[in-house]
Amino acid sequence: MSQVKSPSASPVAAETSAVVHFGATSVTLLVGEKDGSGVVSILDYLEKPLPLARDIFRTGLVSRPVMEQAASILKEYQLTLEEYGVPASTLRCFTTNILAEAANHEIFLNRMQVTSGTPVDLIDDGDMTRLIYQTAVRLLKSNPAIANANTLVSHIGPGNTRALHFIKGRIIAYSSYRLGIFRTREAVSRSEAGAARHLAHIEEQIRGVVDHLATDYTESTPDFHVAIGSEIQSAAPLIVKPEQGASQITLKQLEKFTEASPPCLRMRWCASSTCTTPAVRA
Repeated sequence: MSQVKSPSASPVAAETSAVVHFGATSVTLLVGEKDGSGVVSILDYLEKPLPLARDIFRTGLVSRPVMEQAASILKEYQLTLEEYGVPASTLRCFTTNILAEAANHEIFLNRMQVTSGTPVDLIDDGDMTRLIYQTAVRLLKSNPAIANANTLVSHIGPGNTRALHFIKGRIIAYSSYRLGIFRTREAVSRSEAGAARHLAHIEEQIRGVVDHLATDYTESTPDFHVAIGSEIQSAAPLIVKPEQGASQITLKQLEKFTEASPPCLRMRWCASSTCTTPAVRA
């Protein structure tokens, strides 16, 4: 009597998906593939510049040229999605939360939806806060010494600065301030003053918010100040060389960098000179 072998289970086909994000200064595309076991691998990452923040904080609108530029970038990304065979149903599109400050943000969202054929979701302040919190928690979990200490986490974004206070891994306080890289820059760019006066205006705006932040956390006396975000990540290698293997920046190193940097860099990083914590971790 012969035995009938049961057919072996057919392998689960890998699933490709993609995310498009309209950020403050660029549009990014991330293409990924998830295998049958749920492991996701990155297939491609593309980034193209788009001055959304400049428009929003300068005029309160997304200009037509920038809107058309965004649509053009989206069309280019669609060609890449076709090459990877990404189904339209697995494409997700998001925009930066600062888009909400543009009076014509709904027109922008509709324009991108018509171009992509996919709904475009605006990340609101609540979503942004949750994402920053999740990023901070992941970072703390990867650094037990900092996670078990009294730690202040700050995120300086394009339009806002957020502070999260953790004690032994648990969040104790949270606050948000209307101070951001692009909001501050555009606030003084309309002035006809020279570069030195621009720098003074920026430092004055920053100092006011940082004094407010210091007042809010004056009794916290944190052991560490953890700075997260693309801006501090860009500055960190200029302060401590990567080959040195250092992941912490001392206050002296930070002050030396801000004092020695040319005006073009100081206008981006002078906020760091007001830090009063023992160490800043990028």
